[in-house]
Amino acid sequence: MVLIYNKSLEDQWGKLFSNRWNGPFKIKNQLPKGSYILEELDGVELKRAYAASHIKRFYPRGKNLDQIQQEERDKYKEAHWVGSRGHPAFEALPRPLQQLLVCPQVLMARKSWVQNL
Repeated sequence: MVLIYNKSLEDQWGKLFSNRWNGPFKIKNQLPKGSYILEELDGVELKRAYAASHIKRFYPRGKNLDQIQQEERDKYKEAHWVGSRGHPAFEALPRPLQQLLVCPQVLMARKSWVQNL
């Protein structure tokens, strides 16, 4: 697996700490003059060939990329559970509060109703 150098960031100001390497990608084959045809991890071939000077080997950090992506999805789900039925924390709330979280229009209607008193 390899990473591709993003040369477009060289001429831009304010991108000092931007990630200059994209990937990882798999090498599909090598062309006769030394460039490479790459593909994404799911097998989709990239549109152009890349010179050997613009790619470098990818070294995973102990975890599988699928594991990392799944952990990120799980973190996102935990952070955005409000209004999602079936979540244990949501089910533990009283029924009227569940209705307010699922349907924010009810909350807005009650705010205007309280203001009119």
